[in-house]
Amino acid sequence: MLIDLRPERVGLGESMLVWVRARGASAVRLDFLGNTYRLLEEQGIFWGVVGVPLDAEPGTATLTVTPLDAEGA
Repeated sequence: MLIDLRPERVGLGESMLVWVRARGASAVRLDFLGNTYRLLEEQGIFWGVVGVPLDAEPGTATLTVTPLDAEGA
């Protein structure tokens, strides 16, 4: 799996573009700051825009990317 974040780091009130290439995945789920997102797919690349709320806790946050098969697992 290949993950590309643009920009790599964001601050409060900012957003980032996430690209994921996951062979064999029919969908990709992204978890960030307590929210779950389904990324859009275009020509085998999954992508989405994720933002950091102004009222989020300052500091480091974990972004988790999970490729899903046709059954959603």
